Amino acid sequence: MGRPDITTEKVSSASEGEEEQDPFIDFFYETVLTTINCSEVEGLKSEQFEAMRPDLIRYWTEVVDAGLIIDEGSDEKFRACFVTLQGVIEHVLAHELGKSLTSLIAVIHTPQPATPVCTKGEVSPELVDRSVVEDPLRASTIKSRAATIRFFLERGGNLYVVYPKGGKELRTAEQQKIYEEELQRYPTRLFDCELDRGPFSVAESDLIGAFYLFEHGDRQYAFAIQVTQANDIRKQGRYALWFGPLTHPEIRERIETINREVLVHTKRDILSRRSRQGEIFSASLKA
Repeated sequence: MGRPDITTEKVSSASEGEEEQDPFIDFFYETVLTTINCSEVEGLKSEQFEAMRPDLIRYWTEVVDAGLIIDEGSDEKFRACFVTLQGVIEHVLAHELGKSLTSLIAVIHTPQPATPVCTKGEVSPELVDRSVVEDPLRASTIKSRAATIRFFLERGGNLYVVYPKGGKELRTAEQQKIYEEELQRYPTRLFDCELDRGPFSVAESDLIGAFYLFEHGDRQYAFAIQVTQANDIRKQGRYALWFGPLTHPEIRERIETINREVLVHTKRDILSRRSRQGEIFSASLKA
C-alpha cells in the first residue's frame, strides 16, 4: 500500500505557499501499519483482529490523510474497528516512548472510570452492554485494550482517568477493586481524576472519548477518539478519529474543547502550565 500524501502547515524552511511532508507523520503511519499487519503483538492476536485488519488499514490511512474522520451509524458497525485501532496506536505510542517520542500522556474522559483499567480482560454483562458480550468483534476490544493500556503504563506513559462526580460508584465492587489495584500498581503514571460536575448529558455525548498527546523533537502531535463507553451502547451514534500535529485546526479544536468543557472541572493539572508536560502542550495550543 502506498503512503498517503500527508502535508502539514508550512515550516520556516519552506518558501511561501509551499507545504512540506512531515517525516514523523510518515514514520508513524508506517509503524502503525506494520503493527496492524503483525500478529505477534500482545492483546492484538485473535481471529477477530484478523477479520478487522482491512478496515483498520483503511481507517488508519484515511485519518492520517485527512486529520479527522467522522462516521455516524450503529455501534455494531463502527465500535470494533475504531476501538481496536485505538489499542494499536496505544501500543505503538508506548513502544516509541523514549525512542522517537520524548513525552506521552493519555486522557480518557468517560462517564465511568475507563473500562480497560476496570477489568483484567474479562467480558461480562456487568462490565459492558449485553450486545457487546454477544458480539465477538466488539467483545475482543475489551480484552485487547486491557492489554494495550497496561503496556502503555508499563512503558512509562502517563494516563489520566477522567470521569464525572459519582461515576466510580456506578462500577461494581469488583471493577472498583481492579481499578484501585491498578492505581496502586502505577502510582506515578495512572491518575484518578474525578470531576466536580455531574454526569454527561445525552447532548454531551460528543465529549466522551480519549486523546493522546505526544512530542517528537520540538513538535507536538495528538491522536483522539470519540466513542461512548462499552456499557452505554446507542442505536445510532457519532464516531470520530483525529490524528496529526496539534497545529491542525480540527485536532486543535478537539483538544481545546475537551480541555474547556471537561478538564476544567478537575483539580488535576493535566494541560495547565503548572505541570511540565502541560506547559509544553498548553503553549502549543495557544500558539
